[in-house]
Amino acid sequence: MLDELSEADLEVLGDVHSKFGKMDQWKLVDYTHRYCREWEDPNGSSLPISYENIFKALGRTSAEAKKLGARVEQQRHIDKLFAGL
Repeated sequence: MLDELSEADLEVLGDVHSKFGKMDQWKLVDYTHRYCREWEDPNGSSLPISYENIFKALGRTSAEAKKLGARVEQQRHIDKLFAGL
């Protein structure tokens, strides 16, 4: 499975593991809730993080984020259709 990843992918995975790999689940939760702008408090529940919110957190305008989020959703839908063939 790792042979399908590029050298750049493996480097990113290594960097992420170096930074977060020693955190237990609760330290990781605390970190993401404090520093990840795309996270929204679900008030005791859970919510998926939308692609639109991810693009906003990356500095895109609301209009750009909405358009890019819709494009990702469309591509995911197309991928599912082709996977079912």
